[in-house]
Order: sequence, then structure tokens, then C-alpha cells
Amino acid sequence: MRENSPLLVIEDSDDDFAILATCLKSVGVSNRLIRCASGEETRTFLQTIDSLPLAQRPCFVFIDLNLPGTHGSEVLKELKAHAILAPIPAVVLTTSSRPSDVDEAYKNGAAGFLSKPIDLENFEKMVQQVAEYWFACVKLPTAATHA
Repeated sequence: MRENSPLLVIEDSDDDFAILATCLKSVGVSNRLIRCASGEETRTFLQTIDSLPLAQRPCFVFIDLNLPGTHGSEVLKELKAHAILAPIPAVVLTTSSRPSDVDEAYKNGAAGFLSKPIDLENFEKMVQQVAEYWFACVKLPTAATHA
């Protein structure tokens, strides 16, 4: 992972965003978080990403499906259609566990699908596993891929 690159979190719930941020920090992920709270905010962000320096472009995306306005599956399609963000792993992090949502997410380019655990302890364990896999083991696209 590009250590100083931010993570993009597309999440409408203030509480869920705060919990994710706290859990990431507690498991040693110190990357800055960019938050978009809706599909519209994400579209606005996509319009500005071309002008951002490489170090300010996200290297990973967490996306909730249950967003106000545009559903997260549509937002995921838009992310994967964007030249800069297409190679970036986007992992769905949502309360849903419906098979149709899982199938739709992968069809739209998700690199993973995670159902949010109800309790904080299990949520933190899941974030720990995500961090170990995506940020310690996996080789993410290089800076040249995003240029």
C-alpha cells in the first residue's frame, strides 16, 4: 500500500464511519481517510480526482451499499468506470448479507464483500483481518498505474 495515500470511505452513517476510523487506527492503519457520505458527494469527488497529486489519491475504497440517493452498487459502477480509480480495490462494507447484493457487488467490480458485524468486538476483528490482508499482504497497484 502507498503508506501516505488516503483511503476513500463511502459511508453515510456518522457512527459507522467513526467506528471504522477508530478500528483502523487501533489496528495500525494510519492512512488519512477521505469520506463521501452519499453518491452525490462521491460524484463530486470523482470530478476533482484528476487534479489531485498522486499522494492525495486514494489507494483503497470502502463502500457502503445503503447510501442516500444513489445506491452504493451504482456508485461502485461509477468508481470502476473511472480511469484513475478502476484499478483500486473497492471493498463493500455494508449491513446487507443478501446474496443478490453480494452478486451485484462482484458484478460491478468489488474486490470483496463484507457484512458489518453487529457488535464492536467482531467489527474490530474483521477490520484487523482486512488490514492484515489488504494492507500487509496484498500488493496494491503501483503509483504508475494511477498516473
